[in-house]
Amino acid sequence: MSDSDRDHGIDQDRDRDADTDRGTDRNTESDRGGDRNRGADRDIQPEEALRIAQRALSDLSELEDEVAQLRADHEELAEEFTAAKLRLSSEDDDRDYRQLTREDKVGIVREHGFERAVDGTGKTKLDYTDIMWGVFDGEPSTKHCYTLMRLAADVRGFTVRDPEDDSKHLRVDAAEAKRRDCLFRENNTGERGVN
Repeated sequence: MSDSDRDHGIDQDRDRDADTDRGTDRNTESDRGGDRNRGADRDIQPEEALRIAQRALSDLSELEDEVAQLRADHEELAEEFTAAKLRLSSEDDDRDYRQLTREDKVGIVREHGFERAVDGTGKTKLDYTDIMWGVFDGEPSTKHCYTLMRLAADVRGFTVRDPEDDSKHLRVDAAEAKRRDCLFRENNTGERGVN
């Protein structure tokens, strides 16, 4: 076999390998094209995509409405629960002022402030005259009213403020107070004794 025959044979082998490779490439492309064609049957048209998106938005809107209703129900139940606890704790309301412990008085101040806040804008303030006359019909001294105010502010939702342009007062935030079971006499300062 001469050198030219050998070169010619090598060239033929290369051509055959190239044809084989091209055939493989063509098969791969036709396979891919087949996949593409099969996928085209499953392609979502714009109109259908729009319908799907509109259904999803509608479902989302319904869920948002449901969540809003659940939140409103929760708020209403929290207020009813608080009111029920207040009614249960009102058994001390019939007792004479001198029979109330300091703890009882602090609870009564908190209850009064909470009810007033809920009946209004959700927030209120009680100054010493509100405590003296609105809560206890003039029984405690001014000093004792300030003591009760300070003790009532030991829990969330109740703070004592002394602004320059207003009188010292107990500020009540009903939403904050509802987050914690702080209104009731059992959860007060822990100080005992008639006072």
